[in-house]
Amino acid sequence: MVRAGTPKDIVARINAQVNSIMAVPDMKSKIVEQGFIPVSMGVGDTEKFVSADVERWGKIIRDGNIKAE
Repeated sequence: MVRAGTPKDIVARINAQVNSIMAVPDMKSKIVEQGFIPVSMGVGDTEKFVSADVERWGKIIRDGNIKAE
């Protein structure tokens, strides 16, 4: 995640570095040990994933009338 308005070239560089790190076998195994599934995505796919996740959880929260305490 980066701040809104971050220049696209910087976002692309961060994405490339993160994907590179995610390809390191030791890093992958540490992520799996913590119960996560390591996935590498491009910037566009990540934006789609996050948008869909926000919409999905937003609907659950709205439908369930869930309020922060």
